Amino acid sequence: MGALGIALDTLTAAYPTLAAALESGGDTTAALTGITTDAGNLATAANNALANLPPSCIPGEVGPFRKAMNDALKSSRATIQAVADIAGGDMNSGARQVQLSTAAIDAAGREIRRATAAIDAFNTSSG
Repeated sequence: MGALGIALDTLTAAYPTLAAALESGGDTTAALTGITTDAGNLATAANNALANLPPSCIPGEVGPFRKAMNDALKSSRATIQAVADIAGGDMNSGARQVQLSTAAIDAAGREIRRATAAIDAFNTSSG
């Protein structure tokens, strides 16, 4: 889950940069382009992870793992929609999409912790 964690952290860190650019009233092109790239990287990491699922021999891991990847994809889609809305001048819709994206990031984090707990429990029981 390393690439996904990095992509989640990078996207999360990009939101304050976008907010600052929007608050300044200046050119937001770089911030919008950067966050779009970050959202794309997150989608790539999640899709790669879904294509390489962990072994099903670890009870309780695969379900949270899949949910985390799907939540990451939701976050990516919401971020890309936020950029489109903001670029089109619809700040309210853009803000709603940012909220959806950050909620999906939080959900992905919870599911990653559940998957990790299942791995830890398996390792403890089989060690």
